[in-house]
Amino acid sequence: MIRRIYNAYLWHRSEYFTLSFPKSGKTWIKNTLADYYSHYYATHGQITFSPLVRIGKKRQVPRIIFTHAMPRSASFKQTREMMENLAKKSVILHVRDPRNVALTYYFQVIKRANIAEAAELSFPEFLRHPVMGIDRIIRFMNAGYGLRHTYKKFMLTRYEDYLANTQPEIERTLNFLDTPIDSKILAGSLKNISDTTRLIENEQLPGLGPQLNSYTEDSAVEQKWDLPSYMNYIGNSDIKYLDKCMKQLNPDFGYS
Repeated sequence: MIRRIYNAYLWHRSEYFTLSFPKSGKTWIKNTLADYYSHYYATHGQITFSPLVRIGKKRQVPRIIFTHAMPRSASFKQTREMMENLAKKSVILHVRDPRNVALTYYFQVIKRANIAEAAELSFPEFLRHPVMGIDRIIRFMNAGYGLRHTYKKFMLTRYEDYLANTQPEIERTLNFLDTPIDSKILAGSLKNISDTTRLIENEQLPGLGPQLNSYTEDSAVEQKWDLPSYMNYIGNSDIKYLDKCMKQLNPDFGYS
């Protein structure tokens, strides 16, 4: 009960929300924004987006909740209700090609989530899973986009656009967050995040301990490094299944 009240208060106090499905690249964006704010406002410490924290006499960093919709334990009804509760809030819907989301989500689940059922699944079987498969990813994307007119402000961002035009896309995000833009500071933040990720990849960053391997997997997914395409893990029948699923996705997302 206390936790529910606390979460409701956080929800009420927050100005901005990001919606994304797990493995869509949200963490990299969050880290980049945090680095930018820490340097732009010279906070000399770790940035938190918590609505309970104020920086200086006047809150400068926007109150943002970064949320992953549709955890494995949540029904689609619960997720839709959560999105409906964002009416009159400013919302960023962050997406990625659902076929590649499914692939990276599959590796997360079978390697890190310790779910006995998933550990026995092949990728084609995972694609068709009623709770964790691609159909649920597409339903989430369509639902979030379908509610866009109920939000105070809405912006759609795509993982692929961040890769192709990184700084302009981050600047677009900062504009949406009503944040002043300093291109020089932003360029430095992008370099900082890239350098930190590569240090982790090379096992040169101290203090990570046993979490190193799982973190580098996420980092590689969320950076611009080469990754295996979903096409390397499926056959002709799976391609037909994916094509059928993709026809259900709103064409405004730009994936075909």
